[in-house]
This record gives sequence, structure tokens and C-alpha cells, in this order.
Amino acid sequence: MRCLLGEADGSLEQLEAISWVLRQSGFFPGEWWTVYLAQAYLRHGRPADACDTLLGMRAAYPNVRNHLHATFDALVLADACVALGGAENLTGAEAEYRECLRMAEPAGIHKWTALCDFGLDRSRAAQGRIDEAREHFTKALERLEHHGILLEPERVRAELAKLPAAHW
Repeated sequence: MRCLLGEADGSLEQLEAISWVLRQSGFFPGEWWTVYLAQAYLRHGRPADACDTLLGMRAAYPNVRNHLHATFDALVLADACVALGGAENLTGAEAEYRECLRMAEPAGIHKWTALCDFGLDRSRAAQGRIDEAREHFTKALERLEHHGILLEPERVRAELAKLPAAHW
């Protein structure tokens, strides 16, 4: 939970230590644990470790993922792909965000839906699709603010401010 509040350093150290101990005893940490570890890696600037962690869990337990976990897993993996950059990763990110949206929208998980919009926009911006990204960043920001999601609007505003001027 600390990594969700931006305290990635401490949480990453704790998650890695506990994960190592569990794996030494032959226990693979559960679904949520793995996603939190991946999110801590991502917030600590280690997207490759985030991808490896999530893909390793998916490979080890392909049929264990529940609906909520699969939704959050897709969101974190997509964020890691965007952070890695490159055409193949950005294409993979868009597929993961769309999978997350497919599951989150009908379930009414507004925060994850808005974060998927935000992630898709970051992916579009990284691909040079600036005008499209600007339009959707604005929608993501409106959705986050409408649902009272407190931490992420500042991240969206910061990304929106980084975009080049609009082309008219």
C-alpha cells in the first residue's frame, strides 16, 4: 500500500525481502502480492523487473487469476510496458490497457478505468500521437476528478503539460 502513496523505496525493500524468504521455502507469493511488488518496481523506475514479475506469475499460475486481480495486473503490466518504451512494448501496453478497460468498465472500477485512459494517453504521446493524447488526457483528468481520485490528477496534469503545443 505504501507504494500506492509514492513511498516506493521502503515498500520495495520490504516486498523484495519477504518475497525472497517466501521463494526460498518454495512458496510463490499470491496474485495481489505479486502485483504490489510489480507496482513498487515500476514506481522505483524498474519497469523490466515489473514486467518479469507479472509475466512470471502469469506463467506459473495461468488459471488462478480472479477478475479483480486480472484487471489490476493488466493495468500495472501496461504501465510497465509504456515505461520501457519501444514500438513492441507500446503495442503490448495498448492491448493490456484495453483488456483492463474491458474488465473494469462493466465492474464500475472508476479509478482503474481512468488510469487506463491515462496510460493509453501516455502510450499515444510516446508514439507521437500528440493531438489524440491531449484529447484523451483531458478526458482522463475529468474522470479522475469526477470520481474524487486524489493522487493521480496531478500526474495527469504533469503529463499534459509536457505535451508539445497543439497543431492547428
